[in-house]
Amino acid sequence: MLSSLFKQFFSYHYMFAEPIQLPSKFDRGIYYAGLTLIVVAIVLFAIRRMQNSQLTRNLLIRYFRLSFYTGLLLAIWFWLRYELIKVVSVHFVAVLIVLGALAWLVRLLVFQFGQYKQMQDDFDREQLKKRYM
Repeated sequence: MLSSLFKQFFSYHYMFAEPIQLPSKFDRGIYYAGLTLIVVAIVLFAIRRMQNSQLTRNLLIRYFRLSFYTGLLLAIWFWLRYELIKVVSVHFVAVLIVLGALAWLVRLLVFQFGQYKQMQDDFDREQLKKRYM
């Protein structure tokens, strides 16, 4: 069952078929995911404004950019699909946007658990030095 669904979703016809007037469930799902990511970006922006630590603010702005630009691209893709623009409204473009966002997320997680953690430790040590000097 899952194998046939996977084969149907990644078939050449489904990925590169011309858009139809009524969007499919997948198309609407992509649109709602894009809108959700934009709302998440707005929430992250508001949280970032309330943070005192510059390091945390920089990390939150990175997550804000990821969610905002991915959501915006997915919403634009849905609009182009709804307007029946053939070149960029195929499902393959949506898959490329999602894969690009996942690659960006992996890079961001590597930064967060590697370089950011080291920067946070250095910042804490520096604050401790300033406190006792």
